[in-house]
Amino acid sequence: MKRKRGTTSSPLSRRVESLLDLPEGLLGHCTRMEWVDNREVRMDGCCDILEYEEDSIAVAVAGGTVRFWGGRLCLHCLSAGSLLLTGDIQRMEFLK
Repeated sequence: MKRKRGTTSSPLSRRVESLLDLPEGLLGHCTRMEWVDNREVRMDGCCDILEYEEDSIAVAVAGGTVRFWGGRLCLHCLSAGSLLLTGDIQRMEFLK
């Protein structure tokens, strides 16, 4: 499968995709979320923060947008492609 123009993936990602017979570019554009109850979400593979309010946060990911609702929401540890969201997370929605 040919790679789409403008996509990038690391040499390690390409080797793993090849060994597991996955479509090329799949591992380079995934969003991974790790939850701790409804109080904390660690996200890798983020593109941009679209909205940041105390009760609503929207994050752009490769496939669209992930929106969180809750109380006292706060972003921590912002780095290239990852973030930590804390607060009283009540709802999450995936949007295209």
